[in-house]
Amino acid sequence: LSLIPRDNSITIRAWSDDTPTNRLDFADPPILNIPMYLWSLDNNGNPKTKIDTAKMSYFLYFPSFTRVDFGKYRVQIPLDSIPVKYSGFVLRNIGDDLNDSDFNPLTGFSDIIEFVPSSSEDLKNVSAGFKPKIQPRSSIEGIVFHDLNNNNNKVDSLENGISLVKVILYSYLTNPNGTAVDSVLSDNQGKFKFIADVGNYRLDYKTPLGFRANTTTSGGFNTFVNQNKTDLEKGIDFALENGATNIRVVNVTGKRMDHTFANISLLKRFDFPIYLIDDHSVIYRLPNHFEKHFLKGQIISLLPIGLALNITTHNLVYPLKNEALELGLRNGNSNEVAVDGNVIISHESGCLLLMECVD
Repeated sequence: LSLIPRDNSITIRAWSDDTPTNRLDFADPPILNIPMYLWSLDNNGNPKTKIDTAKMSYFLYFPSFTRVDFGKYRVQIPLDSIPVKYSGFVLRNIGDDLNDSDFNPLTGFSDIIEFVPSSSEDLKNVSAGFKPKIQPRSSIEGIVFHDLNNNNNKVDSLENGISLVKVILYSYLTNPNGTAVDSVLSDNQGKFKFIADVGNYRLDYKTPLGFRANTTTSGGFNTFVNQNKTDLEKGIDFALENGATNIRVVNVTGKRMDHTFANISLLKRFDFPIYLIDDHSVIYRLPNHFEKHFLKGQIISLLPIGLALNITTHNLVYPLKNEALELGLRNGNSNEVAVDGNVIISHESGCLLLMECVD
């Protein structure tokens, strides 16, 4: 009577002990593509003949070795094939046979795996846990401060920190020009801190409103008053530097006519969604093609800053067709929406403002 071998299989699970507990936990990720060898054993349980080769290709119960004959075996994961980010195997056989590691950290061989004809068990599960190398980490700390004496030096007496300044950390690990990898805001004392892996880095700072950076990278800023820009212009610059996608400015059409005119004309400089809002109007710059739903009777004025050419309108009581408006010569005051629906305004060139007005 001859015995016909069943289709015995061995499943290998390789995992990174990220938790770390020396056992497979839910948060531990799989490790793929590790070479493995199946060895038959001699009478003393030592590896005798290499009979199969495989690679770890799937994590949960996908057989690595199939059609294994009856007998005793060990699986080998060569020590020199362990990925470089791991220091070796975790401790083996710490209690839970399903989720602990079965490999000898010194030899790279598993415990004995045995298939016998008298057993109905034809699938064996073997687990290999690996210890991630501990990556040394360091802190990068500093302070953003008001450099009162303009000496480009570290914080001197009476020099206070500046809060809420954006500090950006650039890494040179993969990009010779540096890649932004993290950013923080300075605290109420001007201090900031990064935790980073070993490597080369540099810091950059977003200059706070009303200051200019000194000539070093120490994080000091000198007081700077730019009288070539209005307060509103400085505020818009600051918002844009900090990632604003649209800006709404309230009550800047005040008592002084010079301020009002300067604030409205500022829309010519910024080709960006900026809305000036007061109790009677909303003013904004039009793109070359504009479309918006309005109710019948809504007062709309078109104001060019300079010369705007080839203006065409749809659904206004006083339409324009390929016409020009020029500040001081021809404006589009007090037009109104003809019927409920979309108003369409297009122009070819120039700066054209729209005012939605109420009396």
